[in-house]
Amino acid sequence: MACMKEERDVVRQVEIIVSSKFVSCRPSFTSTISDSCLMVTFVGQDASSPWPNKTIAGFYYEQGFEYRILVKATKLANPPMDSGDTEFELIKVISKTKVN
Repeated sequence: MACMKEERDVVRQVEIIVSSKFVSCRPSFTSTISDSCLMVTFVGQDASSPWPNKTIAGFYYEQGFEYRILVKATKLANPPMDSGDTEFELIKVISKTKVN
């Protein structure tokens, strides 16, 4: 039996918390800022995961601030072979809090 694929994109809104500090995307002794990721948690979930910076279209991150944002998550019916199956776009910044 073949797997059923969605025939069209599935769009939903989700709230995300973005940590105040970058984390390393791939641990190494030669990491640079380009190797830095945002630490992201979906509201209502306990687990966090690192996302490459610029993953959320229209979101401009400033280190030292924790963000709570609303994003449009579009699960692509036919994703490109060289990227993920979900695109994220900023709808609005709910809060931006300075963290020491």
